[in-house]
Amino acid sequence: MIKPRSTSKLYLFGILLFGITSGAALNVVIFTVPYQLIEAGYSLGAIGAIFLTGLPYCLKPIWAPFVDRYSIAFLCTTLGQRRGWALTTQTALSLSTSMLFVISPPEDLRITACLVCAIAFFASIQDIILDAYRIERPQSSEELSVATTFSAIGLRLGMLASSAGALFLSYTFGWNFAYIGAFIMTLIGPITILFMQEPEVKEKRHVSEQFMSLKQYFTTLSDSLSLLKSNQPRWLLLVLSILLYKVSDSVPMAMSSAFFIDLSFTSYEIAAISKSYGLVVMMIGCTLSGYLSSKIGIKRSFLICGIVQLLSPISLMLLAILGHNVPVFVTVVTIQNFASGLGGTALYIYFSSLCNSEFVATQFSILSSFNTLSRILLSALAGFMATSMNWLEFFLVVSVLGASFVIVLSRVNKES
Repeated sequence: MIKPRSTSKLYLFGILLFGITSGAALNVVIFTVPYQLIEAGYSLGAIGAIFLTGLPYCLKPIWAPFVDRYSIAFLCTTLGQRRGWALTTQTALSLSTSMLFVISPPEDLRITACLVCAIAFFASIQDIILDAYRIERPQSSEELSVATTFSAIGLRLGMLASSAGALFLSYTFGWNFAYIGAFIMTLIGPITILFMQEPEVKEKRHVSEQFMSLKQYFTTLSDSLSLLKSNQPRWLLLVLSILLYKVSDSVPMAMSSAFFIDLSFTSYEIAAISKSYGLVVMMIGCTLSGYLSSKIGIKRSFLICGIVQLLSPISLMLLAILGHNVPVFVTVVTIQNFASGLGGTALYIYFSSLCNSEFVATQFSILSSFNTLSRILLSALAGFMATSMNWLEFFLVVSVLGASFVIVLSRVNKES
């Protein structure tokens, strides 16, 4: 039986913990295992192939309709649709992660690839459920902004713990202890969900314990898209504005390491300033973004944070002019990461505000997958652009393209 939802905001702490489990699982896939394989002497080709195991994160819309429509026998009846699914996938994620300290990843690349792919699969479904929970649980748009901020901060804390923490444990005690640490972090999820309440929803869910037919599956996808379009008539303009919005964030982030190395900054300087210090600044940006959204409204905050985000490529232009200069480097990293945290969180709050039907999991997975695909495509395009122009020209083009989102978004807001 589902308990009535209380007015307590303690669930926000649970959402923070959910973000930590998501970040920890993500970094196991994209950092920890590949790093160990690099350390073990595997070729760059093999490492590149291992990165493909993260594809389930890009395929969230394929799994999402099951989360919205299929009810897991007993668990969903007892705990509720979201909590039942969460407990199932989080338990599977913990079990698959535990296998990393049973086997030795460098010993058999094929087994490792299958295992990491399984981790990515369960982690991606976990993210679908937790995103839906985060959108449905708040009682107002202001509370939604705060919940998304807690989730974003938790994600980055989890990524920090499973990257810097994993390296510390592997260096001090060995890789088995690093994976034991990752396993313990995944246990946060199923323990937390048992103390959370099932969210109440305005739209009655039509779920069934019978497995979905192909027709029902595609109907769910179609209905989800139709409802998103009905909420935002200028859909194509919105997609274009989001793509341009990502230019001033994804492109500088993708090319910044190569740029810093080209300016002769050392690996220690990049690790200490750009990665460690930068992540702390990014979390400050996340926090301020949530505060702005709750105080001035989601649409206005989205626009303002997007404009501030333009400071990222502009500051990199300054560094390109001045060259190797540590104080300027610290300033640029501060601006870049603060703007990224500010803009990235504002974007996810905006995405969340567009999802308001019984298909929340499917709707948000479509939007977030578009965001992921945009980042991948823009990062790839950035590599080709950077080879045909100098750094100053490159960041100037990025600044101009990023600024054009303001014009497109104003059209969207004017006609919506």
